[in-house]
Amino acid sequence: MFTALKWFYNGCSHYTSGGFKKAESQFNPNDLQVDISHRNYLITGSNSGIGYSAAMEISKRGGRVHLVCRNREKGEKALNEIKLESNNENVFLHICDLSLIRDVKIFSQQWLESGQTADVLIHNAGIMNNEREETSEGIEKTFATNLLAPFLLTKLLLDNQKPEQRPLDMKQRVIIVSSGGMLTQKMSTDFEFKRVVTEGKKWDGMQAYAQTKRASVYLTELFAQKYPTTNFFSMHPGWVNTPQLESAMPTFNRLTKRIQRTPQEGSDTIVWLAISPTVEDNFSALFFQDRHPVDKFISNSNTESPAQDVEKLWSYLNHYYESIPNYYPSSASSASN
Repeated sequence: MFTALKWFYNGCSHYTSGGFKKAESQFNPNDLQVDISHRNYLITGSNSGIGYSAAMEISKRGGRVHLVCRNREKGEKALNEIKLESNNENVFLHICDLSLIRDVKIFSQQWLESGQTADVLIHNAGIMNNEREETSEGIEKTFATNLLAPFLLTKLLLDNQKPEQRPLDMKQRVIIVSSGGMLTQKMSTDFEFKRVVTEGKKWDGMQAYAQTKRASVYLTELFAQKYPTTNFFSMHPGWVNTPQLESAMPTFNRLTKRIQRTPQEGSDTIVWLAISPTVEDNFSALFFQDRHPVDKFISNSNTESPAQDVEKLWSYLNHYYESIPNYYPSSASSASN
């Protein structure tokens, strides 16, 4: 309870629209004055909320933006809006249900076969379910979408790309969108929340969401260790006015409605991490808020996990990766991680 109260108090000062505006006064506008017209930006969950806002801003700045969305109708609507408002024809839609390993496999294979570079991969898609739900593949859906999909998509693209599919003028970047709510959580090794079923516990969708977001911060660190030639960043957008917040956390949404950030304010750090050259060196594995690295733990909260639990996370996710058939061309370079 003390940790949650401390988090809420801190959030009222820093995670709000007012907190963003205060931080914004210190931003360097030159950080985003970069020619990105030759770079590909893959953004999951980009038909609404902060993913849509990030896609719009990067499109306006001339990037080649790839919307990775589950729903075709919503994706096409976002595609047309972004093209029209940004005056950028280099915006593309890919349909992929990230909760399904099958779809992640197909998308990554199609991308690699296209020969394009995956310059910046932004893992924004996330869900918060009010009930425990399993996918058609028998995997808990919050875990599958928020944690397993970023892991699989990142490894499938990095492990199987050819040398010419790596950007020449920068390190590849992978950005994982976490949540400030993860600061209240210590990572459980019950990654798919199976004890909820076996022990008859009540499902807590908010906690499950925060657990996957805590784990995703550790995942960023693990990737940075194992792939030193790629930059990995995690960030949280603050309290943002999005459809998901309104539907999944109605009470919290009512309490914070007047001080919430706009999607544009929430997506600013995503755009900065995706574009700015200032993060090219010495920033991999860090956790960002409003263009600055911040602590990953609330002081005296006892939310830090031992190293063996963090390694269990990698092993658990890698088990799924190793079960995927090797259908990629033999000419692709394969990592040994």
